Amino acid sequence: MSGPKVVRLVTRDELVSICEGHLARLGAAVDEWIKVGRRNDTVTDAEITATLARQEEFRRMLARDRFNDLQKAVPAEISFLSADREARLARAASAKAEARSVRRQTEAAAASVLAALGRKGVQVPDGLRVALEDVASGRSGDAAAISRAFALLSDKQETAVSDHQRRLADALKGADERQGFNEWMAGQSKNKDDEVFTRLNQRIAELSVILGEAAAAEFENRLRRLFSGEPPSALSLMIDSLEVDLAKAVSKAKERAALQSRLRMLAAELSQLGSENCEALARSITERLGGTSEVLVELEKEATLTIGRLREEEAAKSRRQALLKGLADLGYQVAEDMETAWVRDGKVVIKRAAQPEYGVEVGGKVESGRVQMRTVAIRNPDTPVDATGDRDAETIFCSHVSRLEEKFAEVGGAIVIERALPVGATPLRVIADAAETEDKGIQERSPRQLRLK
Repeated sequence: MSGPKVVRLVTRDELVSICEGHLARLGAAVDEWIKVGRRNDTVTDAEITATLARQEEFRRMLARDRFNDLQKAVPAEISFLSADREARLARAASAKAEARSVRRQTEAAAASVLAALGRKGVQVPDGLRVALEDVASGRSGDAAAISRAFALLSDKQETAVSDHQRRLADALKGADERQGFNEWMAGQSKNKDDEVFTRLNQRIAELSVILGEAAAAEFENRLRRLFSGEPPSALSLMIDSLEVDLAKAVSKAKERAALQSRLRMLAAELSQLGSENCEALARSITERLGGTSEVLVELEKEATLTIGRLREEEAAKSRRQALLKGLADLGYQVAEDMETAWVRDGKVVIKRAAQPEYGVEVGGKVESGRVQMRTVAIRNPDTPVDATGDRDAETIFCSHVSRLEEKFAEVGGAIVIERALPVGATPLRVIADAAETEDKGIQERSPRQLRLK
C-alpha cells in the first residue's frame, strides 16, 4: 500500500503534555485526600507517606517515557483516592453518629435521675444538680454525676426507680464509670424512637464530616428539640420534615463536594498548561470555589472547554512540526513558512530534493490527529505522464513513510496508517511547477501553494 494514505499522528510532545496534565490532577486529588483525612482524623502519617510515595512513582513513569502505563495508572489512582476518601468519611460519620447516640442516652439518663430525685424530695447538692443539668442539656458528658446521683437514692426510695435506671446505676458502679456506661448502652435494646433518632443522627453525622460541624448545627438543634422533654403534638410530621430536609442537604453537600473536587483538579491542570489565560482561569476557580452551585457548574464547563481547546491546538502544532521535521530529515525541502502555510491553506506541498519533479502533499484536519499524505508530480500539466516514474516515486514515498514511523516511534510517538491505496490505484495529482507557470504566466494555482523551496 504505497499510494495516498490517511495516517494518525501521535507525537512525544503531546504525550508528555497529556501525562503532565494527569499528574497535575493527581496532585490536586492527593492534596484533597490528605486535607479531608486530617480534618476528620481518618488518615495516619504512614498512610500519607505511602500515598505520596505512589505519587512519586507516577512521576518516575513519565521520566522513563512510560506514557501508556501512566495514562492508565493515574486515573485509576485518582478514582481510588476518591473512593477511599468517601469510605473513610462514611466510617467517620458512623463513629460520630454512635458517639452522639451515646451522648443522647446519657442526657436521657441524667434527666430521668433528676426527675426521680425531685419526685422523692431528695436534697441534691448544688454542684451535683448543676452537673446533672449540664449532662441532661448536652453541655457536659459527665456520666459520673449520674452515678453519684443514684447513690443518693436510699433503699426505700429505690423502689420508685425504674428497672432501666437501676441497670444504669449498676453499670456506673465500676472503676471506669464512663466505659461501663458506654458498654451498658451498647447492650440495651432500642425502642422505636431510638431507631428514628439513630437514622436521623447518622444523616447529621454525614453532613458534618462533609461540611463541618457548623453546617450541621441547625439540624442537630432540630433533632434535639424533637427528642428532648415532652414530645410535640406533631412529632411524626416534624420527624418526616427533618428527614426530608436532611436527605436533601446531604445529597446537595455530596454533589457540591464532588464538583469542588473536580474543579480543583481542573485548576491544577490549567496551571500546568502555563498560558496566561489558563493561569487566570485557574486563579478564578480557586477564588470562587465557595460560590453557588450554578457558578461552579459554569466554571467547570469553561475550564473543560478551555483545556480541550488548548490541548487540541498544542497537539496540532506539535504534529505539524514533527511531521515537517521528519520529512526534512528524509530530504524534503521544508521551508520555514510551511507550517504557517499549512495552517492557512489546510495543506502544503513539499518537494523532494533528490527528485524535484516529485514531492508530497500533506494536509487534513491535523487537530483530530489525522493527516492525508500523497505523492504528487510537480510539472507542467501539459507534460506527458511518466507512468514508470510516477510508480517509482510512490514506491519511494512508501519507504519514507516507513522511516517516518520509525522516527516517531524512536522518541515515543506513533504514526498509524488508517487507510492506504495501492501504488497506481489513482493517478498522481499534478502540481504546476512554480518556475514554468511563472514563465508562461499561468495563474492556475494560488502563489501561496508554490512556496516549495
